[in-house]
Amino acid sequence: MNLRAALFSSSLSQTIATLVLVAAAASGAAPDATAQEDTHGRVITLEDARQMLRANSYQVQIAREQIEQTELLMNSARAVLLPNVSATGNFTFNDIAVEFDFPNPLVPLVPYLSEVRNQLNPELTDPAVFGAPGEPSTISPRSQLTAALVATQTLYNARAFPLLRQARTSIEMAELGVEATAYQLEQAVLDTYFAAIGLQRFIEISEQNLELSRVNVDRTIAAFEEGVGTQFDVNRANVELNAAERNLQNAQTTYQVAVRSLALLLNEEPSFDVVAPEPLSSPNGYDADNLNSFRPELQMMDLQLELQQHRIREQEVLWIPRLQVQGTALLQQVTAFNPRAVRWNIALVASWDIYDSGLRRTERRRREYDYAVTELQREQTQAQLVASIDMTMLELQQNETNVQTASAEVELATENLELVREAQALGAASSLDVILAQQQLYLAELALADAEVKVQQKIYTVRLLSEGI
Repeated sequence: MNLRAALFSSSLSQTIATLVLVAAAASGAAPDATAQEDTHGRVITLEDARQMLRANSYQVQIAREQIEQTELLMNSARAVLLPNVSATGNFTFNDIAVEFDFPNPLVPLVPYLSEVRNQLNPELTDPAVFGAPGEPSTISPRSQLTAALVATQTLYNARAFPLLRQARTSIEMAELGVEATAYQLEQAVLDTYFAAIGLQRFIEISEQNLELSRVNVDRTIAAFEEGVGTQFDVNRANVELNAAERNLQNAQTTYQVAVRSLALLLNEEPSFDVVAPEPLSSPNGYDADNLNSFRPELQMMDLQLELQQHRIREQEVLWIPRLQVQGTALLQQVTAFNPRAVRWNIALVASWDIYDSGLRRTERRRREYDYAVTELQREQTQAQLVASIDMTMLELQQNETNVQTASAEVELATENLELVREAQALGAASSLDVILAQQQLYLAELALADAEVKVQQKIYTVRLLSEGI
């Protein structure tokens, strides 16, 4: 589920999760023995849980690793302006070698030079030595081996600057991604933490209910022994006692499950307890404009818009000429036309894409479309955030009403239980009446505890969504 979908489903998922936990605590299912391990040791507050989440969560660590991955984009963008050196080698085997015989131009003069030598001085060098035939010159050898080393340095490329801006924006988005991930997980931690707090309340109420059931069993047995009660009343009281013990065990088991779920989010061992956070007063409202500077997902959408602008600019500058200097060194065999084995040259190269069949314009329009879509998604995200906060505010008001109603029910159920016990002592009420009154009190106290915990959960949720805790 992505972040925007999680915002809309958070309220519903919180309610469902709480109802599931309540049902598990009140059901007749056998407790899981593996969940009965002692967690009483250290206590983790809500603020401790939030700090542990940011320090230990696997999801947050993965988001941090993505920052380093994104930083590689900066290296890719800088490579456009950095030198590039390449080397190539080539071996060619020709069917024949191409050679050319150059004649010796002194051969026709040898007789004349010999005659002059004899006349002037016979001791001079014999001109015959200059009459040797010419040596053949190689034009193209049969085996050719060449190598080239090319170094290119970009002097100006307008595309490099939008690429660098895209890399910087992507890095900022990755850094905000860590905050967005932690922020989303904080909502899950908040829900799980308050679920555990609610189960602590259920355990306390179940313990009180168990004590009342024991008192009822003792009184029923005493009435039976005095001859004013029946064995049926005793059995019914014991059945109710067993149910109270089972409810307590199920509440304790479900609390252990909630602690394990919280420990999984925090990447901690489930050897801790939770404590109710400091109660907060109900907010009078919130500043919707403050969301722009507070919510990381909105900030990421702003950066996404900036990134799209840089991509559009990248397409706009492709028509600007690119300028680079290129140096080449050649290693080749000496031939008649290549008198040196090593040759080199330096060239100043300017390239300009004059016509590309409309490709650049098409790509620019596509990126402009992406920008328009991102802009609409940003507005949609903000609207969803506002709607999510508004729904949480309505749920808060409903739970505050539930607290008032449940408080009145607890008062009436407490009074009714006392009246039924007095009537039972006078013989005007049976043990069944006591059991029913006790069950009414138990359910009323559960409803009150659930409503009170949900009130604080919704207050903290509104604070988290609108301004931070």
